[in-house]
Amino acid sequence: MSDSAVSILSVQPSLAGQKAGLEKRITARLNQLSRVVQTAESKAVAQLSQFVMDYCMYFLELENTLADNAPKLLQRIHSAMPLLEMCAPVNSCGSVMLMRRAWFALRVAEEMNDLWLSRTGETLTNHDLATANIVVQALLDEDDADMIDSLVNNSCRHPERLFYNTHAVDQQPGKVSRICQHWPCLADAFGLPSAIV
Repeated sequence: MSDSAVSILSVQPSLAGQKAGLEKRITARLNQLSRVVQTAESKAVAQLSQFVMDYCMYFLELENTLADNAPKLLQRIHSAMPLLEMCAPVNSCGSVMLMRRAWFALRVAEEMNDLWLSRTGETLTNHDLATANIVVQALLDEDDADMIDSLVNNSCRHPERLFYNTHAVDQQPGKVSRICQHWPCLADAFGLPSAIV
């Protein structure tokens, strides 16, 4: 057997273990999650597992977008990642670590999006992240979510520093009303309609 085949086989139990750990985490929180999103009871765990995978992929895609459109914000997000990883709960496996990183970055994007739109005329993301972020927050341990939220608040301090050497867009009435427009919900786009609204 080749070395690459051995390495692929050795990773498979790890991936299976991570998926099982994520599904166990979801199962333990189904009652809480049913208040936030609508899922078919028989498919809830599989649907939520797929949602977490899609959410994490969205985070990776957002990193690429921020690298092009908001490099200072991406730098701020990346500078907090070592602390985020250092403060991870002991039981955090790879899928939970990625979910934590995604939640942190998408929470920062959620908090900064309106300000970014008012200053640049562009959004950081094309989706409303609120419901998706609530779902992932429910999957994290409460103390861990509180710690990450504190890190989000610190990362969003002094937002004016993100705009040094940039020009603000003209404040036109159409721009202000655009902030209040309805954005498509990310959770809904990933197959989890909100039970909140």
